[in-house]
Amino acid sequence: MNEFIEFAGNHPLLVAAAAVLTVLVIANEIRLRASGALQLAPGLAVQLINRGAVVLDVRGPEQFSSGHIVGSRNVPQDEVEAWGKKTKTLTKKAIITVDDNGVQAARAAADLRKLEYTTVFSLAGGLTAWRPDNLPLETGDGKSAAAKKQGKKKKNRKKGSSGQKGGQKSGQKGGQKGGQSGDQSGGNNSDKSGGGQ
Repeated sequence: MNEFIEFAGNHPLLVAAAAVLTVLVIANEIRLRASGALQLAPGLAVQLINRGAVVLDVRGPEQFSSGHIVGSRNVPQDEVEAWGKKTKTLTKKAIITVDDNGVQAARAAADLRKLEYTTVFSLAGGLTAWRPDNLPLETGDGKSAAAKKQGKKKKNRKKGSSGQKGGQKSGQKGGQKGGQSGDQSGGNNSDKSGGGQ
C-alpha cells in the first residue's frame, strides 16, 4: 500500500486519469442498464431470429432498402413509439432493434421497454458488426432473393403465355400486312423500273 501511495505521489496525472476513466466506465454501465437497452452480439441475435424474434430496422427507408437483415421490418426511429403502441400483441415476443452502429437501436429498445415490451434487445454494433460475419442481408423492398426469383418466374409465365397469344396475333397481322406491303412495294418497283426504260 505504501508503494501505491508513493507511486501516486510521483505520478499524480496518471492516477487522476485512471480515476476519471474508472468513473466514466461505471457511469456508462449505469446509463445502459437504466435505459434497459440490452445489446446482443450478432451470433446471439441470429439464434433469437431463428426462434421467431421480430427484427425492427430503425433506419430510414433509403438506408433500409440499401441492405437490411432478412425478414426485418422498417420502422424509422421517430415512429418506433407509435408502432409500439399500435402493436401491443407483440409485447411478450422477442424484439431486436437494428441500425447502422447500435446507437439509435439502443434508444428504440429503451422506448419499447417503456411501453412494457418485456424482451427487447438491440444489435450490438448494428449492421457494422453484422456484415463482417457474412450474415444474410437483403436489399430492396424486403423480399428475399428466393422470393424475388419466384416472383420473376410467375411474371415470366404470365408474359410467356400472353406473349405467345400476342405473338400469334401479331404474326397473323404482320403476315397480312407484309403481303400487302410486299404488293405495294412490288408495284412501286415495277413503276420505277418501267419509268426508267
